[in-house]
Amino acid sequence: MKRKIIYNGPENYFNEFKLKNLDIELINLKVENLIEIADSNYQLLKTKSLDNLVPNYVGNFEVK
Repeated sequence: MKRKIIYNGPENYFNEFKLKNLDIELINLKVENLIEIADSNYQLLKTKSLDNLVPNYVGNFEVK
């Protein structure tokens, strides 16, 4: 596997995956952790003007 695996589940399965030399990280997805992630991303992405908001699926493009 070429990508890192993010795992949330029983630790005994995680340890089995680690023994197989997979690039895996155990993440604890409790509500408190999700709130912290959401808050940090909000601080990163917030803007002072709604005019600066552009959906990531719409933008300038050139038809060839």
